[in-house]
Amino acid sequence: MFVIICVIAFVLVSLQLMIVSLLTSHLFGKTHYASNMGLVCTGQILLIFLEPFIVDVIIQDIGWDYVFLSGSLSAIVAAVAMMALGQIDIKSRLGSSS
Repeated sequence: MFVIICVIAFVLVSLQLMIVSLLTSHLFGKTHYASNMGLVCTGQILLIFLEPFIVDVIIQDIGWDYVFLSGSLSAIVAAVAMMALGQIDIKSRLGSSS
């Protein structure tokens, strides 16, 4: 069960990182992609410092399986949100061109 949860978490987190980089390129353009991607990723700096404390509490309270499960679930929510935002963006561009 643990291995299955690890595989799911890895696949979904990779998908999330890919979608974020693609959306950054799509929304801000390819001209200054490295600078824009750097600015998008700086939002994770606070999480990097807080994560060891948060994960330690979660591991003690609910266990390892649920740590990976919560990561997978948050990646699913992020992927669905990105797809929904992409649909809204496509619809708004189609509506504004006519």
